[in-house]
Amino acid sequence: MLFFILAIFIASLSIFFSSYDDSITLILSIIYFLITSFIIFENYKKNHVIEFLNPLIFYALLWSIPFGVIPVLISFSEDPSSILFKSSAYIEEIPASQVMAIIGLIFLYLGFRSRFYSLFLSNIRKDNNLKKWKSSLVYFTILLYIILTGITIVYLLQREAFFLGATNIQEHTPSITTYLLNLFGFSRISVFYLFGTLLIAIIAYSYSKNVILKLILIGLSFSNILLGVVSAHKERIGVTLFVWLFYFYYLKDKNFMNIRKEFIIVVVILLFITTFPLFNAYRTALNLGMQIESPIQAIEVVKQAFNYIDIPEGYKFIFVRFDHLNTNIAVIGQSPNFVEFKIGDTYIKGLEAILSLIPKTQKSKDFGRFNNTFAMEYGLVEPWDYVSGVTLPQISEIYMNFGFFMIPILMFLYGVFYKIIYEVMTKINSPNVKFIGFIFFYIWVFQHSALAFSTTMIMQLGVLYGLMITLFILNLDRVLNKVVK
Repeated sequence: MLFFILAIFIASLSIFFSSYDDSITLILSIIYFLITSFIIFENYKKNHVIEFLNPLIFYALLWSIPFGVIPVLISFSEDPSSILFKSSAYIEEIPASQVMAIIGLIFLYLGFRSRFYSLFLSNIRKDNNLKKWKSSLVYFTILLYIILTGITIVYLLQREAFFLGATNIQEHTPSITTYLLNLFGFSRISVFYLFGTLLIAIIAYSYSKNVILKLILIGLSFSNILLGVVSAHKERIGVTLFVWLFYFYYLKDKNFMNIRKEFIIVVVILLFITTFPLFNAYRTALNLGMQIESPIQAIEVVKQAFNYIDIPEGYKFIFVRFDHLNTNIAVIGQSPNFVEFKIGDTYIKGLEAILSLIPKTQKSKDFGRFNNTFAMEYGLVEPWDYVSGVTLPQISEIYMNFGFFMIPILMFLYGVFYKIIYEVMTKINSPNVKFIGFIFFYIWVFQHSALAFSTTMIMQLGVLYGLMITLFILNLDRVLNKVVK
């Protein structure tokens, strides 16, 4: 809360030392911070803790960087293009972009706070009969996931795709391995590959408090972070922390290690800020093609990488990664004058994801790559770049399709949808439901904050088989009991 009060105070003073155009940007930043502060205060007053996994809090904080902080930095920057490196030609659209974010957040809040979600959850009892997963089935599932993760790592190493910077993933002949991995939804960015094992263990432990599970849980957490560091995969590290926040917030164990949530959050943020330049240098080394065959060599590679990247540049890259503003002003500046409104076409592409459930069906050329094709269309990446993707926030995709006036309606519906996910994830006392709820949260709240609707749909349907099989295994005892009866 102190951060927002301080930001508002600084921005207020800055108005007196800025031009008229900058003043508008700063005032809109203040308005955004005030709305975010209200949402956070309301949440804290109700729960006595800031729920970072509450979709409203997540989006209020996420958007505060591109639509609140970065516009202030640009107002006082001598070289705005160093921040808006993709879309500095449309810098005059920043106020319009901020207005879109403010309107989007307000209607997301209204949808989330409405009672429409009860129409979809009216038949689900919040106090449903609790049926824990059987310990033996949990252990078997964890072992199975560990084996599948190992197979995935070998598979990616063979195709030089283990490191995030590698792009030469070639077409291959289907095999038993590929069919097995696809069946369980395992891939480089898979839900199950990234955190499935940890999620199963942490939910099972929250209901049983088994000492063996506790040790497995700690081991899985460290190994997941280590694997994320070695493979230069920040997302794996991030979701590991998200799973732990899910545990502390919603799985009703207040004293796992006698540490307050606020302390953990502060430590995580400080670790992220202090280690980001080092991690970014390491990834850059891998992108430059430097080979790593041992931990000692990894240290040497990082040292070499710092010849190309300095610490300030590393910290600056933190803001660059929040390129929602770059995307948004480019879309506003070019639609509909240069790029016609798509009138729902990007959402129709999402329905094409259903074809991913049917083997050997014909799909469009940019199937699963819309974050790249739209970026080329709007000049955010080079015309010959068929690999790089650009973030596409919901408000940008709405504007790209229908213009400004559909933002309130669709963001309200997003709010209702996120409330359903939140209720399923937090209020229904069943390990099966919480497992499904967190997977939906990861895909539709966390991932969809940057991915197009069609790409998010593909991710969702891509894990459908794996989700069904996993729940079948975890509930095998009940299934067999019903068959016998």
